[in-house]
Amino acid sequence: MGVQLSHLIKTLLPTLLQPTAQQATEAILSAVPKTSRALISDHLTDLIRVNAYSPWLRQTLAKDPARFITWLKGNSFGLKLQPETLRAEVCAATQSCETVEELKHALCTIHLREEVIIAWRDLNSIADLKENLQHISQLAEIMVTAGLTWLTQWLVEKHGMPIGELTAKPTQLALIAMGKLGGGELNFHSDIDLIAVYGEAGETNGAQPLANQEFFTRLIRALVDLLQTPGEDGRLYNVDLRLRPFGDGGALVASGDALEAYYTRHGREWERYALIKARPVAGDIAFGNQLLCNLSPFIYRRYLDYGAFQSLRELKHEIDRQVKRKSRQYDVKLGRGGIREIEFIAQTFQLVHGGRDNALRLQALATVLPRLEQRGDISSAEREMLVDAYRFLRRSEHRIQMLHHQQQHQLPSDETDMLRLASSMGFTSTTDYLAALKVITDSVAILFGDLLATETIPSTDSAGSKFTALWEQPLTQESVIPLLEQLGFSDTEAACQQLLALQKSRNHKAASALAQRRLQRLLPNLLAVCAKQNQADAALGGTLRLLDTILRRSAYLSLLYENPTALHRLCQLCAAGEWITDWLCQHPVLLDDLIDSRSFAQRPTRQNLAAQFNRAVVQGDDDLEQQMNRLRDQRNGALLRAAMLDINPNTKSGDLLTEIAELVLDNCLRLAWQQLVSRYGPPPPTVYPANAKTPGMLVVGYGKLGAKELSYRSDLDLVLLRPDCDADQLTVGHEPTPLHRFYNRVSQRLLQLLSTQTTSGRLYEVDIRLRPSGNAGPIVSDLQSFKHYQLHQAQTWEHQALVHSRPITGDTTLHEAFTYIRKETLSLRRNRHELATAIIDMRSRVDEEKTI
Repeated sequence: MGVQLSHLIKTLLPTLLQPTAQQATEAILSAVPKTSRALISDHLTDLIRVNAYSPWLRQTLAKDPARFITWLKGNSFGLKLQPETLRAEVCAATQSCETVEELKHALCTIHLREEVIIAWRDLNSIADLKENLQHISQLAEIMVTAGLTWLTQWLVEKHGMPIGELTAKPTQLALIAMGKLGGGELNFHSDIDLIAVYGEAGETNGAQPLANQEFFTRLIRALVDLLQTPGEDGRLYNVDLRLRPFGDGGALVASGDALEAYYTRHGREWERYALIKARPVAGDIAFGNQLLCNLSPFIYRRYLDYGAFQSLRELKHEIDRQVKRKSRQYDVKLGRGGIREIEFIAQTFQLVHGGRDNALRLQALATVLPRLEQRGDISSAEREMLVDAYRFLRRSEHRIQMLHHQQQHQLPSDETDMLRLASSMGFTSTTDYLAALKVITDSVAILFGDLLATETIPSTDSAGSKFTALWEQPLTQESVIPLLEQLGFSDTEAACQQLLALQKSRNHKAASALAQRRLQRLLPNLLAVCAKQNQADAALGGTLRLLDTILRRSAYLSLLYENPTALHRLCQLCAAGEWITDWLCQHPVLLDDLIDSRSFAQRPTRQNLAAQFNRAVVQGDDDLEQQMNRLRDQRNGALLRAAMLDINPNTKSGDLLTEIAELVLDNCLRLAWQQLVSRYGPPPPTVYPANAKTPGMLVVGYGKLGAKELSYRSDLDLVLLRPDCDADQLTVGHEPTPLHRFYNRVSQRLLQLLSTQTTSGRLYEVDIRLRPSGNAGPIVSDLQSFKHYQLHQAQTWEHQALVHSRPITGDTTLHEAFTYIRKETLSLRRNRHELATAIIDMRSRVDEEKTI
């Protein structure tokens, strides 16, 4: 065995690591019975590696060789973790515990075994990074849950169950994991970041009652003590509670209402980054999930949040300052091009776009990067580079921590430890490892730097910097007008008055310090861009009016500063007319859409436009209110693209406005139809075929919609038609209703969806007075009634209106029937004199109404 062992060690390890590995392996072989040595021989290569690469693991195995043999016999190192099996084992081990000391011993015994298994499988490349991260994270969740469950019961026996004062029902604690544990990516040796929150204030119902706040405070203190106080087999975890509201100065636990109130009133930008990975891991999981759902508007802003870039710059600067102060050794977590920069790249895109793309609301980095590639935020090559870099750096981080079982992220300063790291990563020398590390971190740092870089707009001479200094004091005509002349404004007095008005406005005075800093940073760029417009004064007046409106949402100021192209487009739009400025003031969320150059390069095809509307409606959930808000946002964004096409001399929107309205009508009809069908069931197959793919009614467009001549402010003239049916026919569902009532309700719902005013605005004003009998008629007509009315009752002006009518969306059979009725009606023989008289009469009445 000795000769074989020496030869194997020389084959596997660099010279410097051979003596220690040989001594440790021989010591274990001599310490176990001869009957067990054959078992060790089957794992000899693996044992040599762990003895060479991890002094901690070497010492742990040598401390109790019999325990090591037990693990080998159970094939512990060859099996992938089965979480439910481990959870059952932990539950059984803790149920018999009568004291906290017994509980600690039971948990630490299992925890140590699992740590050894994780390190063994990692150092021998039996498990990949994904499996190791899952094993480490699931182990932590199981340990924390077991401890919390036991300690909760222990306290309940003393003080009773916590009862909510409002609901009079039991209330529980939820532990929200942050950081790596929240993302299911915990380090081998890491703190666990937790926020403790309970459901409701109140009091326990035992013989020695406590306020719920005190009960849960005692519970979390007991849990922290259990997890981080060292025992015979080491400690479980260091617990970091500093991410809780107000940090070290705040209460250890908070009620759900208090937590929500904190983030609403006091939440800071870095806390949004932290909450991206938040995930309930123990206690009342359902309550924890609901709480995080309630906090999502704080984490993910509904608008594109380009303020996240400046927040990231500040956060990264602070991290760099701390790293430089603490150590000269490279830090794989916090150093240049390290793990944190990869995480920041993903998290910044999540914060910027997560408010409008629910698919980005993910905790684990491995799931976020592919989504960013799909969206086009990063390229395929960049995604591949980041994945490879993350894998390399996290494996390095684990190997560093496995050296001495310490929470360490810096490269070892000891030469032997550095060689252990390099060799465990598959390199023959430290030099080769460091060279590979440099290539990887340089690639990450370049991409990270590009992400944080800002485009610059050169201002005319030094006017921009002078204006920045002037803005810090009350502006005067004497100080501002010369700068405006230098920039090239013609009506400098009017422009000066507009700037003075902004500085003195109520919104500016009430704006936060952050908003005022962002405005001061943006204004020089804004002046430079406006000065280059053909209508410079109009551009400045409109944009300043908009800035005054959006000061309460200062992230928009960052968006315009971070994206000079978007600022240029905004100035173009405001120069084109006051109505566009008014519209943007009403819907500032549209500023988000100014970023994407592809949207304005050419007119979108009908197919692409339809796909965008469809994604807006079906994204993420079936909540009708959310669907309609997304549909309104999509419609407003499409109108903005049309406006940009129209003000660009090289492009035109054509009938894009009409196509937008058609797609809105199509989606609204589908939503209204689905909602009523889900309640009442569909019409019977004789009226509406079971395999029909479109709603069973027809929307007909009249006026400018029918003629494909919609303008930006047009309303929609509509007539709604349904199939013929018997008076006693019912829908086919759990709550059948007469068909005439069903179609009326679908029509009412459609009109409501189109015209309801919300925070996102309304889709369209709708006019249905052109229907048969006008306001006196039903809002939806069956085909037979519509045909009879057109052929026998309609007046000449109604036939004139029919000329500009056409089917917009709905059932194809009804489409064909309407087309036939229209043709038949317009083909009627008419007396030319009577027709001319009727038309002249109608024109006179219209002119009279206009003069009233």
